[in-house]
Amino acid sequence: TQAYDQLAKRLLDPCAVTQVVYDRESNSPMCGKPDPTWQSGALDFDSRFECGNLLRAIRVGDKAYDLVVDCDINSPSHVGQWFFFSFKGAQANTSYTLSIVNMGKLGALFIQGQRPTMYSMQVADKEKKGWHRDAILDVCYYRNSYQRKHTRKGSKPGGTFYTLQFTVDCKYLDDTIFCAYCQPYTFTELQNCLRAIATSEDISKYCVAQTLTTSLNGNLLYLLTITTLDYNEGDGANCPIVERPVVVVSARVHPGETCASWMMEGLLRFLLDAKDATARALRNKYVFKIVPMLNPDGVINGNTRCSLAGCDLNRQWLRPDRSKHPTVFAMKAYLHHLHAFEGRTILLFTDLHGHTRQKNVFAYGCTGASATSSEFGAKPIALEAIFPTLMARQVPYFSAAYSTYKVQKSREATGRVVAWRELCITLSYTIEGSLCGGAGVNMSPSRIMSWDPWGPTPASDTEALHNGHFHCQHYALIGVAVAKTVPVLDGTKTTAGTVGEVVRALTQKYRDLDGMQALNTATGEDDSSSDGSDGG
Repeated sequence: TQAYDQLAKRLLDPCAVTQVVYDRESNSPMCGKPDPTWQSGALDFDSRFECGNLLRAIRVGDKAYDLVVDCDINSPSHVGQWFFFSFKGAQANTSYTLSIVNMGKLGALFIQGQRPTMYSMQVADKEKKGWHRDAILDVCYYRNSYQRKHTRKGSKPGGTFYTLQFTVDCKYLDDTIFCAYCQPYTFTELQNCLRAIATSEDISKYCVAQTLTTSLNGNLLYLLTITTLDYNEGDGANCPIVERPVVVVSARVHPGETCASWMMEGLLRFLLDAKDATARALRNKYVFKIVPMLNPDGVINGNTRCSLAGCDLNRQWLRPDRSKHPTVFAMKAYLHHLHAFEGRTILLFTDLHGHTRQKNVFAYGCTGASATSSEFGAKPIALEAIFPTLMARQVPYFSAAYSTYKVQKSREATGRVVAWRELCITLSYTIEGSLCGGAGVNMSPSRIMSWDPWGPTPASDTEALHNGHFHCQHYALIGVAVAKTVPVLDGTKTTAGTVGEVVRALTQKYRDLDGMQALNTATGEDDSSSDGSDGG
């Protein structure tokens, strides 16, 4: 109904003459500026900044614009999901209707209440308010008549795009407003975070930053090793580093899934907290290997899913090409080195993602060993389900019910599957955070930060939990929960001993064998079912 109402207004608008007011690819000095023959009051769009994605803006009415987002570089079939642009020149207390006409995904969460997010420079200055959604109204998402020329491999040919239409309420004059699919997290923000780590004398006692390789565009692939380096730091730190189990966490292989970086930042802030006793105990007992951004080129250039080579890097783990997929090649080689040459036990591998068609946070795992645990009630659960079950007990919006473990054939080249099969990492997962929100969401950030995710939810908070958008702090708590779950996971009793003992035994058993053949023979794994993931 909203879409038809907006179309009717556009047809009745006396100024309904279309004109391109912004084209990112144009070299004309008039690019992004209204034609003098066009009436005054046109918005001035821009996307020429880090993570920006807006190809073209077309004025179709006095206060209405059709927008076209760009496809991923060298991948015309990956188009119409991530967007991030700015505009200025809006009148005060005026609403503008923006319609992105080449959205590419069926079943996006915009039809279930998701709203884009925005940042106003004037609102930030005068009201001390950052990214927010309450000034974006009348969101609708529908199929349009624009035909697609390119389709992804394995998809049906043809088809049409979808339109995401929303209204932006502009409160102040002389404002610059940024609009995005969800709150951005840039490569520069990551570098600033790592720079702060490098200059901290305390953090250097238990964190080492190094470079695994460089991307196609020469950007660094960072690896952080977090563990106690000085055995005298405290009790429990007398275990040699080479004997400590390893936990591997990576993120942002898909550039448009920015929530993965917020989960990662929550994990890093917690593990690097010098005053937190739990974080210190974790550093004493485990080694955390962190790769915070696997696809820096895609992030910088505003891609949705691919690298500069036009490849979905999370479909290249089976046989990564050193020249085309250098970041995945380097990370896989490093994991091989840890496993085969150093003989390390990798207790947990987790790749952080975002999901555009499901609510809540959940995990995709791999059907693994037959050891079960009876600590979760009368009915034993399989080894691979223990980690998501523990996560769901700590965070109300983490869904064990949404988590699945069967491996679909189209996912055989993803990080979690290759890490499980080929690298013999028994507990290998993708964590998917909804880019919208979910059930059990407390929308008050101050109460979120004071809420202990490991304790019972207070009765006063229970009443405030409802379906809503995730805040960055919701994602950050997922990163904290991943870290805090590790010792519980390690010590959970199964029919074959603790989880840590089972993982070490399986690691030793398959270390000298072909990982895929050994695990498939041992588990009888069936690839025929679908895990439904859009993140990997």
